[in-house]
Amino acid sequence: MNTSDRPQEPQRSAGRHLALRGPTAAAAAVVLAALASACASHAPPPPAAAPATAHPAAAAAAKPDSSGPAPANSTAPAIVTAPAGPAPGTGVPRCDQRQLTAGTSAYQAQNRADTGQRGITITLTNTGSTSCSLHGYPGLGLEGTAHHVLPSHTHWGPTYFAHDPGPRLIVLSPGQTASANVALSPAGQHPLLAAYLQVTPPNDYRHATIMLSYGTGITSGNLHVTAMALHTTTYRGYPLTCGCEP
Repeated sequence: MNTSDRPQEPQRSAGRHLALRGPTAAAAAVVLAALASACASHAPPPPAAAPATAHPAAAAAAKPDSSGPAPANSTAPAIVTAPAGPAPGTGVPRCDQRQLTAGTSAYQAQNRADTGQRGITITLTNTGSTSCSLHGYPGLGLEGTAHHVLPSHTHWGPTYFAHDPGPRLIVLSPGQTASANVALSPAGQHPLLAAYLQVTPPNDYRHATIMLSYGTGITSGNLHVTAMALHTTTYRGYPLTCGCEP
């Protein structure tokens, strides 16, 4: 048999595709769409995105600070007010400077030399209409003749002139007075010339100003003070009135 007598096979060309036309093409399109829909419905859902995690430093900055305000001792300090609640263990409110009058009951001196100890017994009198309480030591400060503040340091405890009774709760009725003894240390090589003494009641933030007797305010700036008491007794030193004794 000659090769020319063999039936010819249809030639296939690379890159040619079977093309469907007419009703057959439409039916094939419907079948393909159904298969695509079924595959999409059985496809697994995409994985959920992991929750965002804040950086540790950012989380620490966002966390509220419950430790309280930054400190006595930051930026400009906030203005504070006097404690308004009652003293511990009593229903009597604390005394503050607005209902107290500061004064002096006596001056004391160690000797007649200008470098000797000088003392003063200060008083706080309840001039309000209700009782109030004191507990502890008064705050002190020194001022010059023009009311400028002088450097000073206050020491709590006994003074040269009086023993320290220690902190005790004192309830002052209207008109009643409490006292404490203050000793101004010798002047030394760099004396301060104080004309006024600042007195702050215990647990308060406001002060009253007492004029010092002439010659009393010559000091190094070290102040010693006893705790407030109903009665303060000096056991040494002699009375000093104007400080101008010969």
